[in-house]
Amino acid sequence: MQKDQAIKFRDYMFLFIVFFTVFNYIPHLVQLEFLGSQYGTKLSLYPMIFGVLGTIWFGYSKHIESIKAYKAFGCFMVIYVVVLIISIIHGLKIYPYYDAILSEPADHMKKVFFIKAVFLKFGVDLTRITLLKIWILIRAIKQTCAEVVWGFGLSFLIFVWYKNDAKNLIRIMSKAVMGASAFVCIYGILDFFYLAGCQWASQLLSTLNPLLHDVPSNNQWWWPPLLWPNQLRSVFPEPSYLGIWSAFAMPWLWYGSYCTTSRKTKLCYNILNLALPLCLFLSRARTANALLVGELVLFAIGTIIYGNNIWKSFIKALLCVILAFCLSLASFQFFINSNKKESTHDNNLERNNAVVEYIDDNLTSLAEKDTRSNGTRYAIMKAGLNIGKDYPMFGVGKTFRNLYLLSYLSDQEKKYSEIQVYIKTQHDKGILNSGIPVLTEYTNRFAETGIIGVILYFIPIVVLLYKIYYFFKEKARIDETIPMLFFLISLLGILASGIGDSLDVTYCYWILLGVGYTICYNVNMNIKR
Repeated sequence: MQKDQAIKFRDYMFLFIVFFTVFNYIPHLVQLEFLGSQYGTKLSLYPMIFGVLGTIWFGYSKHIESIKAYKAFGCFMVIYVVVLIISIIHGLKIYPYYDAILSEPADHMKKVFFIKAVFLKFGVDLTRITLLKIWILIRAIKQTCAEVVWGFGLSFLIFVWYKNDAKNLIRIMSKAVMGASAFVCIYGILDFFYLAGCQWASQLLSTLNPLLHDVPSNNQWWWPPLLWPNQLRSVFPEPSYLGIWSAFAMPWLWYGSYCTTSRKTKLCYNILNLALPLCLFLSRARTANALLVGELVLFAIGTIIYGNNIWKSFIKALLCVILAFCLSLASFQFFINSNKKESTHDNNLERNNAVVEYIDDNLTSLAEKDTRSNGTRYAIMKAGLNIGKDYPMFGVGKTFRNLYLLSYLSDQEKKYSEIQVYIKTQHDKGILNSGIPVLTEYTNRFAETGIIGVILYFIPIVVLLYKIYYFFKEKARIDETIPMLFFLISLLGILASGIGDSLDVTYCYWILLGVGYTICYNVNMNIKR
């Protein structure tokens, strides 16, 4: 009886973790930043916490010592934390901007004064610079621990739950992605009518969006805005997040359409295979378009290799994407006709060759340095790379990058509008209370943790990719190969998103890491049997 309850609890928690990945910047009132640090803004943290508590309650942890993989994970985590703490201490030692922070107004350093009050209770009076170092150290270690517990820890938790039940894991994953995709598409309908100029949709979104996002209530920051003009974002804080999440979800929708035998369920999957790409094209997010094209190419390669089994699914997916693209172009024309005041993007699509204009604006523009947000992104990417080059071994330490980045930007780059907003926010709120968003995962890690930290961070994913390569090389059973193929497309899509954004935008990377190791472990057990 208890075993059945434990399995049901496990399955529900995993379903909620996956479903809630679409809510990645929840209102401040329900955020758990104290507990989750950088993951505290994500709704998936709630079922994760309940999942950990339930795992302890139902006794999943009793058998942890029995598998070598658990010991390997424990050793890796210890080494990873030690290296990052060394990096943080090294960063504290070399940090050249203490005077800049200490010269700020007192209200910018409330937490430093809080630490001072704590020490004074014990009769210890420390200098301001010592107190500042203590606060920075606490914050950096907290972020590191959050990544270990709620990042790698989630992957480990999934493995603990499903190490002997991969089929059920894949089934629940497909269900959760299907449900979340349906929610994204239904909410996207409101965005569609808002973009078409419907006042009722604008008023309804103005009421609902603050329940989903932490919409700013003052003029010190602009993101995420209450309403996003000219681009569909659905439930996400910004359109590019819709693209990143879709890179995770689309392969699972393709897989669901392929494997289901129920006509009603297959119809639902086919509708979503059309609706989600339509939302994605309406988002006009270049990240979204590039990732979808890349995943379709990977799907095509998989079809060439396993054509007898999945070519029908590929043709259906391709036709859905083409139809969604055509519908998006028609929608843009509808938006233009519905609104008296057209935006620049709308005018572009009013020209004769709308297809060329869309591709030029949302795909080929990725390579143009000063188009849209490219200038800011490339500037921060280059600055992060140069920081890493100057501090190659351990980087500058977690959370230390902000002032370094600004000092590595040229005067011309500081004139970009987004960077101007970051500079103004830092001036208004203080260096410790603001920051520059992570606009590329890989150069940011190189800047903060150096080459040693980067290597350690990517050891789990490199080992997983090797296991997957070995899996395909050994020509496993087709019922194991097809799920692994769609999983690999989803994983590569999320890894590619790290080039232009943080892998922590959603929980999808950590979920896929745990799912991948679970599938590989099950396949190895089947081979041994």
